[in-house]
Amino acid sequence: MKLEQLKSLTEDELAMLWYCINKIDPPVLSGVELDPSIFVAIKHKFLMNRLLSCAQYVKDEHRTVFTGLVNKLKV
Repeated sequence: MKLEQLKSLTEDELAMLWYCINKIDPPVLSGVELDPSIFVAIKHKFLMNRLLSCAQYVKDEHRTVFTGLVNKLKV
């Protein structure tokens, strides 16, 4: 993820990304919640795999936000 991509996210998209990284089991780092400012340090392939694996947990009413997030992070 690039810094420009992070800055382009809406508040809802950033919240969804934060949840996928910090709350879906297993969390990226056990016992630690990552601040969004360091999401750019996560390898893109790992980040995309993480997001796509979270798709099954996204409720229908949030599907549009999730799709927007994934589209913004694709390279």
